[in-house]
Amino acid sequence: MKLLTRPEEFVLLAVWRLQDEAYSIPIREVIHEITGRKWSLSSVYMPLERLVKKGLVTSCLIETTPA
Repeated sequence: MKLLTRPEEFVLLAVWRLQDEAYSIPIREVIHEITGRKWSLSSVYMPLERLVKKGLVTSCLIETTPA
């Protein structure tokens, strides 16, 4: 099994912490809490996509809700 990159570790930790509430914005907020650095959404999506390909998480796209 290949080791995870640091961004993959942060995203996986955030997903685990958030459970059913693991959406892009909350994931980014948890990572900010962990690292103290602001992450762009693309910085979340890329490691998340790799985690999906590795079979460590599942992902789905949903319709956005009006604000």
